[in-house]
Amino acid sequence: FPYTTLFRSCYIDGVLNDYPYSFWKFVADNFGVRNENRTLYNPYPSESTENIVEWKRKYRESTVKKNLSVNAFTKDFLRELHEIGWKIVLMTSRPLENHRKLFADTIEWLDEEGVCHDCLIFSKNKVKDISVIRPSFCIDDDPSIKRLVETTTGIPVYVVKREYNDGDIDEKEYMKILD
Repeated sequence: FPYTTLFRSCYIDGVLNDYPYSFWKFVADNFGVRNENRTLYNPYPSESTENIVEWKRKYRESTVKKNLSVNAFTKDFLRELHEIGWKIVLMTSRPLENHRKLFADTIEWLDEEGVCHDCLIFSKNKVKDISVIRPSFCIDDDPSIKRLVETTTGIPVYVVKREYNDGDIDEKEYMKILD
């Protein structure tokens, strides 16, 4: 894309779908462990790192990622931006190197759900990739990404409000970003 194109970057998990809730539900359903404190960074403080890594592996290898619900507000916002000429860049940190099936599952999911996008980036380093593509703004669910991206690049990041973060924008108010 030419550098004069208006880009918008959106993080898939936590913004476009219901992660981490889907992971928490998967763990509760399959291993009987609940995330009672509803936190993003240390959801299972009494569990070993090995258990959590194994749960994530099984979650990623299941068909859950292919069948996640899409956030209707985010999907509509992407469509509206696309219709007025914005280029939509979606990012995910889904670990393809360890779970090759995630690529096909993600593409299939986006296509089946009709999510407008021009580019999909599987990122190991969001801050670095955002600094390269230079979107006009980003939407994420992680306040730490906001701090890093804005400090490093000056690109505004809007953190969608979720029960596990102190977000600064409600998903129903996305259009205010363009004001």
